[in-house]
Amino acid sequence: MEHLLGYFVAGKRKRDNTVQSISGQIKPRKIFIVENAIYILSFDYLLIEKGAIDSLGYFTGIGTVVFTISNNEPKIYWSEVGELRQYNNIFIGIWRQKNSEKNNECIFNFNPSGTHNKLPFRSDFYKDFASDDPCKCFFEIKEEYRRYGWETYDDSNGYKEKWW
Repeated sequence: MEHLLGYFVAGKRKRDNTVQSISGQIKPRKIFIVENAIYILSFDYLLIEKGAIDSLGYFTGIGTVVFTISNNEPKIYWSEVGELRQYNNIFIGIWRQKNSEKNNECIFNFNPSGTHNKLPFRSDFYKDFASDDPCKCFFEIKEEYRRYGWETYDDSNGYKEKWW
């Protein structure tokens, strides 16, 4: 596990009904200017899960966040129509359990923009839109993936539980 030099971050993560503390570092890579004072920051991250006694595992990879600057303060960018959603609060990398050599690919995000409520870079995970669907903004998980923990997931419910 490589240690990064950058900014300290701390928070929580939830899997099923278990909430764990998580902390680590982000190291900025590059800032891209998109347009009209909209920026994308790419960064490396290392986030370590904390159990009751010690580390349970860690996440490592690359992330991006879209932001604007207003009154000299950065603010997370959010768009009702979902523009730039594939870059907004995205983490792509691996999760590895303590004392294991197995890498588990993971992609996660926080607060997806607009009605475009899906994981980026995973179009094979979702059903194709119906030809008469004018919106093309409601994503349903394919049946073949439901058996991997998605059996009770309600595609039609855009509400996400605020557990933090």
